[in-house]
Amino acid sequence: MSNFITHVYKLPSEEQARVSFLEELAKLVARHGAEVTGGSKFDELGYIEILEQEFQKELGFDAAEDLRQDYERGRLSAPLA
Repeated sequence: MSNFITHVYKLPSEEQARVSFLEELAKLVARHGAEVTGGSKFDELGYIEILEQEFQKELGFDAAEDLRQDYERGRLSAPLA
């Protein structure tokens, strides 16, 4: 199992609920010794899906799939990995 996991949360629309959620999430991270290694105020998974579609258009499905499989098998690494 990888030491990394990616989640995208759609935060509540009410300000106090957002603050409370993020505070509790930070406490959970600290309590279990996890580390937040990145963040964004945008839906990064949606962005990656768009990039993948464009990559497939330009280089073909097989090239995009080969890249994804190489990454998942540890043959490629992200800068923070």
